[in-house]
Amino acid sequence: MDQKNLEKEITQFRDNLKEYQKICRNIWGEQRSRSDYKIIENLIENKETPLREKLIEDLGKLERYLRKIGITMEAGMMGRSFPIFDSALDAKLFDNPVKGESLQMALQMAIKAVGIVKSMSDKEFGKLEKAIPTVFIPYNLGEKNKEITTKFINFISKFDVVISVGSETDTISVSEKVKSKIDNADIIIAIMTKDEQDNKGIWSPSKWIIEELAYSLAYKNKEIVRLIENGCITEGRIFGDREYISFDRENPTDALIKLAGVLNKKTI
Repeated sequence: MDQKNLEKEITQFRDNLKEYQKICRNIWGEQRSRSDYKIIENLIENKETPLREKLIEDLGKLERYLRKIGITMEAGMMGRSFPIFDSALDAKLFDNPVKGESLQMALQMAIKAVGIVKSMSDKEFGKLEKAIPTVFIPYNLGEKNKEITTKFINFISKFDVVISVGSETDTISVSEKVKSKIDNADIIIAIMTKDEQDNKGIWSPSKWIIEELAYSLAYKNKEIVRLIENGCITEGRIFGDREYISFDRENPTDALIKLAGVLNKKTI
């Protein structure tokens, strides 16, 4: 896709999101005023559903470009991560406040994307078609880990990679959305912090991270880099003698240097 066509498609995507937001707000207004259900049903069937399906289809075409130009695809709320665009266009979330919040964020990201594409030089745009590796990063979203995980993610983002992040769920099973992210990743970089402590005082990472790595290894044989906090025990798991990078959350400099060596091999 050339730059003019990408600009045109992202601009249309932005405009359709604006229109979709208006339709949703209209429906929510009708619901609050307890209008005749046939009015609401008609709005959903003839306006909301067709445009939502069109937006989902267009997102499928544009998502890899949005990620490559640095558009934020995931956000956090109440200690949880959620996909912005997927949540904005999720019919099951229609009566959930998350939909309204994520729809507003999706529109902001689309507006930003239009500006970025318009301002790109030929050289910058050329990089979009380059085969850039995708890095999937599972990590615990707890507040105590925010500083160190942000530091690692920001560091990784400085390399020529596309970042995809995991999201903690209520169970330790791997969701289909996360499986899709793992399937599409070229490398998995897991940030394994001291999250769970047993009755002997031994710390281990979150079980859901172990599950995601198990899926990555057992079913996809993905390249995995584990960043393991000092004092976090993973022995006896599924990793055997695979290498890892240990880190001190107060001073992760050595770990960052080693991680840079791994990323340089993937991006040069």
